[in-house]
Amino acid sequence: QNGKLCLGRSAELANDPVEWHVPNGECVEYAWYLLSKHVVHRLDDLSSPEQGENGMTARSRMLSAGNIQDIRRCLRLVRYSIRGGAGLLVDEEVTSLTDIVPHEKACHRLIEQCDTDVRDQILHLRSRFCAFLVVLASIISSDTLHPGGLNEIPEKDSYHKTLPLISRDPKICKETCDIALLLLTRRGASFRSQEAMTVWKAQKQLSNDYTLSAQVDTIVEALQSAGLYGQHVLYKDGEDGGKSIPRRVAVTRVHLFHSSMIRNASFEIPRRMRRMGRDSIQREILFNAKGSLPEMLSNLESVLTGNKAIPLDGYEGILDGLHALCCHSNTQVRASAIGVIEYALTRFGWLLRIRINRLLSAIALHDKDQNGKFGIPSCCGLTEQFSNQGKRKRLAEAMKGVCSILALQRTTKFVLGSHKLRVRFMKTICETDELVSLMPAEEMQKMIHYVHSIFSPFRSKLFNLPRASKHDVDNHRELLQLSLDFLSEGKRQDGDSDESPDGGGKAEAHWRRKLTACWFLLVFIDLEDIAQEPKIVEASWKTCFRMIENEKGQPLQRVALGLLGKLSFLSKKSDVAAAIGEKLKSQSFCGAFADALVYDHKEDSSFGGGHEAQWSAGVEDFIREAARFVARRNVFPFQRSNLGSGSFKVVHCQLVEHILSCLSQQEAEAVVEKLLGLCKEMLSAPPNEDQKNQQVTSAEIFAGACRFYVTSGMAREELWAKTIIPFFDDAMGKLPFALTSAYSDALRFSLQFCNPSLFQPLTEFIVDKISKSLWQMKQESSAGNSPTSASNLGADGFNAQSKWLYLISSLLVELDISESDGVEGRTHWYTSFLVDEHAMVEDLTETTYSIAWTVVREKLLPLLLDALGHPFHSCRDHISRLLFRICSCYRKRHRTVASRAPSRSNSTDALASMNIADDDPGHVIVQKLSLLHKDESLSFLDKYNSLSTTRRFLSYCLHLGEAKFELTDFVIPALPAVFEGLKSTVEDCIAKKDGISQEDEAAWRALEAEVTKGFRYSVSEISMTPTSPDREADIGRILGYVEDATRHDTWQVRAASAQFLRCFQGAHKFLSSPEDKQRTMAAVANLLSDDRREVCSAAMAALTGLLSGLSMDEVAELVNKYVAVASRSKMKRKKVVTSPDATILSDEKEVKRSRNQQTSVYFLCAAVMARPYDTPPYVPVALSAISKHSFERSAPLSVRDTVKRCCAEYKRTHMSDNWEEHKSAFSQEQMDALEDVVSTPHYYA
Repeated sequence: QNGKLCLGRSAELANDPVEWHVPNGECVEYAWYLLSKHVVHRLDDLSSPEQGENGMTARSRMLSAGNIQDIRRCLRLVRYSIRGGAGLLVDEEVTSLTDIVPHEKACHRLIEQCDTDVRDQILHLRSRFCAFLVVLASIISSDTLHPGGLNEIPEKDSYHKTLPLISRDPKICKETCDIALLLLTRRGASFRSQEAMTVWKAQKQLSNDYTLSAQVDTIVEALQSAGLYGQHVLYKDGEDGGKSIPRRVAVTRVHLFHSSMIRNASFEIPRRMRRMGRDSIQREILFNAKGSLPEMLSNLESVLTGNKAIPLDGYEGILDGLHALCCHSNTQVRASAIGVIEYALTRFGWLLRIRINRLLSAIALHDKDQNGKFGIPSCCGLTEQFSNQGKRKRLAEAMKGVCSILALQRTTKFVLGSHKLRVRFMKTICETDELVSLMPAEEMQKMIHYVHSIFSPFRSKLFNLPRASKHDVDNHRELLQLSLDFLSEGKRQDGDSDESPDGGGKAEAHWRRKLTACWFLLVFIDLEDIAQEPKIVEASWKTCFRMIENEKGQPLQRVALGLLGKLSFLSKKSDVAAAIGEKLKSQSFCGAFADALVYDHKEDSSFGGGHEAQWSAGVEDFIREAARFVARRNVFPFQRSNLGSGSFKVVHCQLVEHILSCLSQQEAEAVVEKLLGLCKEMLSAPPNEDQKNQQVTSAEIFAGACRFYVTSGMAREELWAKTIIPFFDDAMGKLPFALTSAYSDALRFSLQFCNPSLFQPLTEFIVDKISKSLWQMKQESSAGNSPTSASNLGADGFNAQSKWLYLISSLLVELDISESDGVEGRTHWYTSFLVDEHAMVEDLTETTYSIAWTVVREKLLPLLLDALGHPFHSCRDHISRLLFRICSCYRKRHRTVASRAPSRSNSTDALASMNIADDDPGHVIVQKLSLLHKDESLSFLDKYNSLSTTRRFLSYCLHLGEAKFELTDFVIPALPAVFEGLKSTVEDCIAKKDGISQEDEAAWRALEAEVTKGFRYSVSEISMTPTSPDREADIGRILGYVEDATRHDTWQVRAASAQFLRCFQGAHKFLSSPEDKQRTMAAVANLLSDDRREVCSAAMAALTGLLSGLSMDEVAELVNKYVAVASRSKMKRKKVVTSPDATILSDEKEVKRSRNQQTSVYFLCAAVMARPYDTPPYVPVALSAISKHSFERSAPLSVRDTVKRCCAEYKRTHMSDNWEEHKSAFSQEQMDALEDVVSTPHYYA
C-alpha cells in the first residue's frame, strides 16, 4: 500500500477514522515461515532418527546425542512461539463452525485463507508440541518411575549418558513446566485481561464530564416536557446520543474485548473436548511408563515420530507428565509442577476426577501394579528402594508430590461430592500410620504435616451430603462402621516395638489413626443415624465410654467427650438414660468423666515455665472441632455483664445438666453426690499443671448439678441446706481468690432466668457470711483488737471477704436479669426459645421478688455502706460494684412495675404508690457518698478509702449505666462530692495527729494523691458523658454545681471546674440552649481573673474551645467588648494619696483594674488562638489591643508573658506559606503593633 509491503489490511469501525489491523492469509503464511524456520526445523532436527550402530534400531537425535544446549534452545523457542502465536495453534480441523467459540472460529477462518500444506502443518503443530513435551516429562521422571533403571541399559549405550543429563538439568525442567502451562491455559498472546479491565474502568470514569452530562440531562428533560425532542429517544450510551470518549479509551476497550474472547476460549475449548471425548472410542495414552526403562524409551521414540494424536490425549499426557514431575527428587521441580497443575486444573479440572483413586492408592501403598499410571510412580514399589544411607528417600519425595496434589482445592471438592470417595478418603487417611512409620526419621514430621495438609481442607470445607439413594446410605454406613472398626483395634502390647527399622514410631501412628477415626465418627453421625442405625449407635456409645476411661489426658479423650455430647443431645432422654445410666453408677467412670472435663481445658501456661502445649500437626484442629459438639450453642450470658473467668466452659455445664436431666430422680441424686465428691477432691488438688483446670471443672460440675436441681423443681429448702450450701461453703474455703470468678459464673449459669424464690436460701446464706466477715468502719474505730479489724484479718481474711462479695454480685446480676426480663410478673418472649423447663415459664407473684429484695435492702445494703472505707483494694472494688447493682436492680424494678400496669393512669398510680424516699436505695447511697467529706467521725484512712469507693461507684454508673437514669439519679447529685475530692486535707490531718510516724505520713500522702488522681479521672469522665436529650434540666443542674466549684476556696477545684467546662461544652454543643451557653461563658470568664496562674491558664484553654464553636459575628461582638475593657485597664502611674480613706479607695480601684485587665487580655488571647488556620477581621483588632499590654509599664509579668506567648503562637501558625493572605487583613497600624511584640530585639534598636 502506497509503495510499501502491508501485512494485513486496515478497516474502519462504525465510521471511526481509527485504522484497525485485520490479519489475512499472507500474515499467517509469514508467521508460519518464521515458525518453520526457527522452531519446526529444530524440532525436526531433534526428532529425526539416526541410524543405529551394529544393527540397532534407529534413535532420535535428542535421546541419543543428548546435546543439552540444543534442547535448551529448542525449548526456549517453543515457549516464545506459544506466547506470541498461541492464537494460530488451534487443536484440530473442524467440520462445522457452529460448536466452537468465536475466537476459535476466527482463527480457523484465518487459517483457511492459507495454502493447504501450510494449513495442515499449523493444525498439526500444537499436537506435536504436546508430544514433544510428554517425551521430555517422561525422560525427566524416568529416574522416579524406574529407580535403578539405568542398570538395565549397557554403559556403552548412548541412553546411559543422555538420560541423566536431561533429567537433572534445571533449565530443561523449568522450561518444561512453563511450556506445559502455556499449552494448557493460553489461547492467545494476550492474558490478564481482567486486571486490564479494572484499569480501563478507572480511565473511563476519569474521562466523564459530569457537569456537561448534568446540563445535557436538564436540556433533554426540558425538550421532552415541551414535546420538542422528537419521536426517537436517543440514549447516551449509543453512537448518536452525543456521548464521546477519548479515542484511546475506545481502542483499549476493543482490545480488552478481544482479550476476553481469548480468555473465554481457554475455558470453552476444554469443555468442548470433554463433550467430544465422551463419544470417542479410540484413545491413546501418550505418557506410559511401561514395565521397564528400555520399554519406556522405545515407546518415547515412537511418540516422537508417530502420527498426530487426539488433542485431548495430548493434554492428558501433559497432565500425567506434570504428575510425574510432582514426584521428582528436586524440590524446585516439584514446586513448579504443582503450581502448573493447580492453575491448569482451572481449565481441565474434570480430568482430575478419574485420578483421585490412583492418588489415594498411592497414599495407602496399594499400587503395586500401577507404576506410572496417570504419571504417579508405584509407592508400594518405592518402599523397597533405599538410599546409600539405607533410608527411603525416594518414597518420601514421591509422597510429598502426591500429598500436594491431593491437597489442592479442586481435589477436595471432588472428594466431598461423593459418598464413595468420602469412604475411600477416610480409609486412606486413617491408614497413613504405616506410611509415616516407613519414612526416615528426619522426614516423619514433614510427612505428618503433608498428610494434615490433605485432611485440613477436607475438614474445614465438610458439608452434609444428602443420602438420596440406597447406595449413598450403604456408603455412609460403611464409613461409620470403618470408624468403629479402627477405634475397636486393641492397644499396643508391651512386647511390641516402639520404633520401626527406620526410626518411625508405631505408637504415635496408632493414636493418630484412632484420633482421626474418632473425628470421622463424631462429624458424620447424625440424627438420621440415631433413628435408623441402632447397632452403630450402640457401638458408638460403647466406644465413647471406652475412650473416656482409657485415654486419660489424651487428645482422643477430648474428642470422645465431644462424641458423648453429640450422642446425648441427639438421642432421646430415655435412650441416653439407658446408655449412660449404668456407667454412671460406677465411681470409676464418674472419675473418668470428671477427668475428661478437666483435660478439655487449655493447658495452664503459667505453670512449668509458661510454655504452651506442643501438639502434633492437626491435633489442635481435632480438639477445636470436637469442642463444638460437647453441647448445643448457648447465648449465655444473655446481657452486657460478661463471664468473669476465661477458663469457665458453659458447654461443660450444659452437658452435665443434660445428662442428669435424662436420669430418674433417684439416679440423678446419686450421680450428683458422686460428682460433688469428686469436686471436693479437685478443690483439694496439690499444686500441679492441672490444678487450675481441676478447680474450674469443679465449678462447672457444680453449675450443671445446681442448674439441674433448679430446672427440675427439686431445688427445695432442704436440698439447699443439706447439699448445695454445705458444698458451696466448703468450696469457698479451699478455692483461691483468683478462681472465684469461676464459681461466680457457675452461680449465674445455674440461676439464669430463675424465680428468685428458688435461690432465696443461697442469697440469705451469702449475706449472712458477709455480715459475719465483712470489715466495718464502726467496729474498726470502736474495737481495735476485734477479729474483724484490719490488723488481725490479714490478706487471707480480706480474700475471703472478696470472695463472698464477688459471689453476691453474681446473684444480683441474675436478680437484675430476672426483674428486667419480666420474670417477676410474666415470661419474656425469648425465654421459650432459650429454655423449655416449666420452672422458667410459670408466672410469679410480686412477693417472690420482694422477699429477695428485702434481704438485699435491709441486710446487705447497710453492711456495704458501713464498709465503704475498707482497707483492701479488691473489697472496695466489689463494694462499689454491688452498690451499682443494687441501684440498677431497683431502677429496673421501678420501671417494670410501671410497664405491667394496664394503662397510663394505672402506671402513674403504680409509680406513685412506691415510697421513693424510703424505698429507693440509690437515694440512700448517693446521700451517704455525698456527705463523706463532711463526716468528721471518720479517720483519715477510712475517709479516703471511702472516697475511693465513691469514685469507683460513679465510674460503674457511667460505664455500665444509662445517661437517662444513672447519670441523672446518681452521678449528677454526687458531682459536688467529686469536686470536694480534689481538695487536699492531708496537711491539716497530719497537724492534728499526734505522734504520727514518717512511714504513716508518707502512706497518707500517697493515699491522698491516689484518690485525688482518681477524682480527676472522674471529672474527665463526667464532663465527656452526654446527658439524655429528653432530660433538658440535667445540663442546668450540672452547670449549677460547676458554678459553685468555680468559686471554691481551693485552686485545684477551680482549675478542675475550668477543664470540666471545656469538655462539657464540646460534648453538649448540640444539646445546650443559648442560656446554658451564656452561663458557661460567664463561668469561664470569671476564672480568667483568678489569682492562681494554673486556674487562669485552664480557663483560657477552656475559653479557646468555647470560642471556636461560636459564629464569627458572636465572637467579633465579644472581642469589641473586651477591647474596650482592655484599653481602659492598662497600668497607670500611682498618685500620691495622703488620707487613709483615699488609700483604701485607690486600692479597691487598682484591684478592680487589675482584674479587668487580666480578664480582657486573656479573653482576647483566647479569641486569637481559637483561629489557628485563618485570620478573621476581629483577630487583628484583638492583636492590636493586647500588644499594648506587652510592656512593663502597662501590665504585670503574668499578663505580659501571656501576650507574648499568644503573639508567638500566632506567628508560628500563620507567618508561613500563606502569610501574604493573612497579612492583607491587617492595617499598617495593626501590623506595627504585632511587630512590636513578635520582632526580635537587636543592638541597634
